[in-house]
Amino acid sequence: MNRLVIVPDEKHESLGAELKPKLAAIAREITANNLPQLMGERTLALLESIAARETCELLLWGREGNGYAVAWAGKACEADLRGKARADAGEGMVARVFESGRSETEVAEFLEISEWSNLAQLLGKSLSSMSASPVQVFDGCAVAVTRVNYGAGETPPPSETASLLSRLIEDRLIRMSIGLEPA
Repeated sequence: MNRLVIVPDEKHESLGAELKPKLAAIAREITANNLPQLMGERTLALLESIAARETCELLLWGREGNGYAVAWAGKACEADLRGKARADAGEGMVARVFESGRSETEVAEFLEISEWSNLAQLLGKSLSSMSASPVQVFDGCAVAVTRVNYGAGETPPPSETASLLSRLIEDRLIRMSIGLEPA
């Protein structure tokens, strides 16, 4: 079996070392307002195809002011939720995922969503479960992906989607930073 071995060019090592802290600082500036633009059209199209296959509602949460807001919502409810659905920064599932960098799952009786978010009120439906996973961008949680379920049963965390989004956002930030892609 043949293997591809990539040996980094030593002259680029210092440039990479300089770029990493800059990219981490940019990642800390990701908000609910600039996330869709940052992801780009290809990532948004991929996310829409993932959301279309989901049986649950898929939401992306980003920082906004002193809390979090829905930056993107799948299916037909994006207009109802984007920028309107909010979560408290001090308590609740979204805040815990941002703080800990770990996935979580809660069923409705333990979720207590009305205490930390206006999501259920905006949806006009009661939730049976919700799960969330962090999108780690250059070693920090920049976004939280949640699955919202209205039917029976628990909702598995969207960790695969979160992992894919982290790589796509990191790739886009690198490409924009070195001038391979327009901002």
